[in-house]
Amino acid sequence: MATRRRAIFTVCSNNYVPMAKVLLESATRHHPEADIYLCLADEKLPDPVFYPGQQCEVVEAKMLGVPNFREFAFRYDIMEFNTALKPFMARHLLARGYESVVYLDPDIEVHAPLERVFSLLDEGAAFVLTPHITQPLEQPNFPNDLGIMRAGVYNLGFFGVGAGEDTDRILRWWSRRLQYECVNDQDRGIFMDQKFMDLVPGFTNGVRILRDTAYNVAYWNLQQRTLSGTPGNWKIDGEPLRFFHFSGFNPSEPGCLSKHTDLFRDGRQPPPLVELLSHYAAQVLANGHGRVPDAFYAYGRFASGTPLPEVVRRMFRECHAHWSGGDPFSTYEEYLHLPCARTHGTAPSGVTNLMAYLHERDPWLRSTYDLASSEGVSRYVDWHIGNGLSTLKDSRLIAPVALGAGESDPSFRLLQQEHAVDPRNAAHIGEHAAAPRVQSTKVQTALAGPTKDPEGLEETAATLRRCRLDLEDAREENRRLANAVTQMRGEMLALNRALDLTAQPLQAAHALHEEMNTLRAHAEELHTLRARAEDVSTLRAHAEQLAASVEAILASKSWRITRPLRTVAGVLRKRR
Repeated sequence: MATRRRAIFTVCSNNYVPMAKVLLESATRHHPEADIYLCLADEKLPDPVFYPGQQCEVVEAKMLGVPNFREFAFRYDIMEFNTALKPFMARHLLARGYESVVYLDPDIEVHAPLERVFSLLDEGAAFVLTPHITQPLEQPNFPNDLGIMRAGVYNLGFFGVGAGEDTDRILRWWSRRLQYECVNDQDRGIFMDQKFMDLVPGFTNGVRILRDTAYNVAYWNLQQRTLSGTPGNWKIDGEPLRFFHFSGFNPSEPGCLSKHTDLFRDGRQPPPLVELLSHYAAQVLANGHGRVPDAFYAYGRFASGTPLPEVVRRMFRECHAHWSGGDPFSTYEEYLHLPCARTHGTAPSGVTNLMAYLHERDPWLRSTYDLASSEGVSRYVDWHIGNGLSTLKDSRLIAPVALGAGESDPSFRLLQQEHAVDPRNAAHIGEHAAAPRVQSTKVQTALAGPTKDPEGLEETAATLRRCRLDLEDAREENRRLANAVTQMRGEMLALNRALDLTAQPLQAAHALHEEMNTLRAHAEELHTLRARAEDVSTLRAHAEQLAASVEAILASKSWRITRPLRTVAGVLRKRR
């Protein structure tokens, strides 16, 4: 049987490249016939020596054609993002003509050829999977069979796929799921990329379960297997060790096999395991382990440099299946600080969208702070300013609320300086998602009608099958878009209600203003009437005074003096 074109790949961010170099060098050593790839879940550093040599091709994640890539990268933390890329990279390699593709986690070292894996793929297997355990593991603490059931039957630190219709169909389904649901939510039956694979044996007869104990040895099954040998000649249960999976291993602490278990630590490691771990740790450290800290992850910050906490990614996933605001790395930070339309008050010191999300998902906050009242909003704002840092991890996500509330404490400025990022080291934000897929000439020909060339019928049929799968992808995307539109309509209704509530006080204030103007006019008229009344009173007093004078004169004994006045008085009496 002719050997099919083979590819081996891994996925990692820059912080795991030192481990990936150990993996890819060991894979090249045992499989020189395979092409080696590193899918970089990050953006390339300017130092080319940092990455594996010329025998390995580095493919940046943004080049895989993932729909709405910027939203996809924003949605997940670094581990979720890495695992979500697996089916997209596998499809990318199959589209490049490879017929057998094997994935290995970056924290794996290959110790012998993966003969059984490639043999199964050459025989026509669609998927090759390894179970976490190959016999019952009944013990009280993890790893045990109950814990494995929650995490997934098969460990997705390894899988193999062979080119074929079933493979393409299942990888497309897996891609659709991981584009939105690659999270650790075991209560919902999801463990990132891994738990979905439990369903695959029911989807196709082409799944092969590899139970050989020499493959995918790790902390979860090592207590059921016997490690022996020396470097270059390691054995498991007497057979050559194919690959060891150093999941949860810290090369700076080789005395602990994995952070995920209390087994094989504190001097409870058999001598062969001590030597295996020491040898692996020395290689990883020599490759520069720790040189690139997690903080320099390209998709770990907003465009402003503010770190992206896990709670903001979760808010984005749950509230925005489709984000219509452009690149979320550039625009979502501003959205977080906008006043929430569903709460009381829209002043700068009110509840923001981020605060509303935190409040809705925390029973204690909901029971303690009533956001339907101004007092509840004010108390919640005070709590958020004083306690939000423990959740949001960076003061820059709290400072806008503090400033809006009139907070003058300079400690915020000090915190900002403490967390400031050197622009030279800030995460570079790349281009937007890849351009829309252009329909190929083959697809156009297939849609136009059957070919006249009998030899092209098989190719046309395959193209039509791919068209049907593309249509299935489009239907799923349309369903998600419809859900997003429904969600947006609900938000618009909430916003309209908030605007109505805001308009009512404004209308009342306007009516009050009109009433005040009317009262002011009445007051001015009253003032005028009072002035006129005072004038009348003054005239009346003068008239009374004049009458009294006349009476006094009339009473005078001087006829010569009073005669003219008596005449005047007589006239006045007649007029009265």
